[in-house]
Amino acid sequence: MARRSSFRSYEPPLASNQTVEKLSLAGTPDEVVEKIRSDIEPAGVNHMILALSDPHLVKFFTNEDVENVPDIKGQLKLVADRVMPAFA
Repeated sequence: MARRSSFRSYEPPLASNQTVEKLSLAGTPDEVVEKIRSDIEPAGVNHMILALSDPHLVKFFTNEDVENVPDIKGQLKLVADRVMPAFA
């Protein structure tokens, strides 16, 4: 006799597009700076964790080839050269 599990499969609800948009940053360095200033700083956030997505991850998650996505090294350079100085 097969044994049935007493645990049900649980799938957490997906975040809404609005929530994802609020919690993520994407775009040009100027767009990222503006979003931090308009949406994140006013909420009192003063520390952030940076998680970058290389072109292969973008393709994996979106199933799209997004043009002009720099590699991780290029993204780090953009953040260091163009985003961080805006908050120094």
